[in-house]
Amino acid sequence: MAGIVSEDVWRLVRHLNVSPKKLYFTAKAKDNLLTLSDGHRIQIVPTPFCHFRGAVAYYDLETRVLFSGDLFAGLNHPGRVQLWAEEEDWSGIAQWHQIYMPGRAAVEFSIRQIRALRPAVEVIAPQHGFLLTGEFMNAVLDRLSTLPVGMDLLPFELDDRYLAGYREVFIETIRDAARQIGRAETLSLLENLPAEHELNRYIQRDKNSAVLLACGIRAIPLLVEELSKKQFASFRAQLKDLVLRRCMELKLPIPQLGVGVDERGAWIGMQSLSFAPNTE
Repeated sequence: MAGIVSEDVWRLVRHLNVSPKKLYFTAKAKDNLLTLSDGHRIQIVPTPFCHFRGAVAYYDLETRVLFSGDLFAGLNHPGRVQLWAEEEDWSGIAQWHQIYMPGRAAVEFSIRQIRALRPAVEVIAPQHGFLLTGEFMNAVLDRLSTLPVGMDLLPFELDDRYLAGYREVFIETIRDAARQIGRAETLSLLENLPAEHELNRYIQRDKNSAVLLACGIRAIPLLVEELSKKQFASFRAQLKDLVLRRCMELKLPIPQLGVGVDERGAWIGMQSLSFAPNTE
């Protein structure tokens, strides 16, 4: 068994009792190219800090498939199993990057390297989620170049830059819940929150209304959780879809709504759906 890794990766992998017969470091490849014994060429594409220092992607120059590791991965909606990513998978891709990537600068740098590849990439194969190709692949590259992720999100909870947008989503979420279970029941759930509940820090409520005052990125997931507690899974899913769709339309940082987690708390979509060899 041969291994092809960056030196930063090897510092960690070597502690897992991995003993390849041959070990090649990506930084020592001439012109960032690996030529296999059959003449097949693989280009090494550094993607540092996406999502750790030693991350690299591998580009198959013949098939024009980029094996991107955790970059361009996504959290799948429960029960959604397929090969190719579609528009409705964007929310899971965005949330994955907001949670696991350290900052937009790192993602933007990697995307610049990928866009410079020749011949141009036709398929992106991440190790989690679905494969990207065509117009949607290009849309994802565009969106991730400007998406706030990781450290970029910290200031958003400290200022009101997006508060107006989150207030709109908050109102629409309550309105949608009221349409399904009744306005009185919806407002009663909020009125009867325990005094120590975290949501109370961010909203003002009475018998007739509830208003978002602060920290929408945190308050909205708490709202969805409370409104959905005694409802069917389909009710929770509909509220989540509403929030994710409206946040994307209003260009708001996407709240952590548990995309990719089923009702039992099991992670979905973490198995590889690309054609990369399974090394686990």
